[in-house]
Amino acid sequence: MKGIEEFIFVFIAAAVVLAVMMLLFAWGPMPTEEYTALAEFSSLGTIGYVLNEPSRTVPLGSFTVGITQTETLKSVPQISVSAGTTSADAESYTIAIPDYMLSVTERVNLRFRVYDTNLYGNLIIRWNGMDMFNEQAGMTDYSLSIPSQYVEESNSLDILCTGPGAMFWASTVYVLRDFVLEAEYGPATMIPFQLSQSEMGSLNKLELSFTGTADSMLSIRVNENAIYNQKPSGYVLAEFSPSTVPLAAGNNVISFSTGSGTASLQNAELKVYLATNLVTRTRGFNLTETQYTYLQQNTMQGVIEYDIDAINSQGSLEIRLNGHVLNTPLPQQGTNTVHFDDDAAQEGENTLSFTGTGQFEIGTVKVGLEL
Repeated sequence: MKGIEEFIFVFIAAAVVLAVMMLLFAWGPMPTEEYTALAEFSSLGTIGYVLNEPSRTVPLGSFTVGITQTETLKSVPQISVSAGTTSADAESYTIAIPDYMLSVTERVNLRFRVYDTNLYGNLIIRWNGMDMFNEQAGMTDYSLSIPSQYVEESNSLDILCTGPGAMFWASTVYVLRDFVLEAEYGPATMIPFQLSQSEMGSLNKLELSFTGTADSMLSIRVNENAIYNQKPSGYVLAEFSPSTVPLAAGNNVISFSTGSGTASLQNAELKVYLATNLVTRTRGFNLTETQYTYLQQNTMQGVIEYDIDAINSQGSLEIRLNGHVLNTPLPQQGTNTVHFDDDAAQEGENTLSFTGTGQFEIGTVKVGLEL
């Protein structure tokens, strides 16, 4: 009997082991390697609070200083107006002149083409209540000029037409195309730029750069404060800050002028630097269905190895995976390791981000799975 009992005991134990093994294999595949490489990134770069990298760059374009400048105020592809004996269809617009441009505006020019008309009545273009054009307009191009004494900060522009006169049963019709209204000013070039309230709270400096040539001195002023007065020849970098130039949240203005002659500026741009410019680096890697199953089973765990080449300023280091903050150890120069599980990871594409309150030079980053 004792031998039979021992046999039964061994049989039950073997059955339990077999059942457990079957459950494990039924749950998912088993890893065949102790470590599976998922991705490797070299020279991740500087992360954290960085003063020497701009928070944003504003392209200003290429232009010539010292010639008449134009600023488009309104552009409409097509305008249709009509007038009958008892009804009329007109168009009205409010035209704003930027305050920094108002004092130097010489005139406002208006161009349009009459695309279609029956010439039953007059076309009327009215500026601030004054008729600037009131006549029958044939199918051709027209140009009007409004002198500066009639230009205000806010202006009304009305386009209408008169009725058909004796042909009371009909309606006058005008169809205008390529309707463009431009302010003409100069010879200085004026370019506005905006600063937000949050940027003003942590503004460190701004850099204006361009490649220029000139046959006279070029003067550059920001909000009427000089930042450059030389004859450019090649690359130019002009720096200013709230301590040297009064700046404001909202509109600020850069003006370029020459005493005589002209200056040609190419690829001008403005860079904004913040004292709290937080730089975050992101990289992506992929997890297959099988690899993600390893994480779900807890048969493998995710591991991120990263080299800190230099610590430029002390602070915390934050590593996120798909937005989840990982348990990141205190940063140490050299190789560091952080782990992740299926809660932070996901099947398919994953996003890994590095940032921090200090400033760190991150070298090679390796992502993998390990037993």
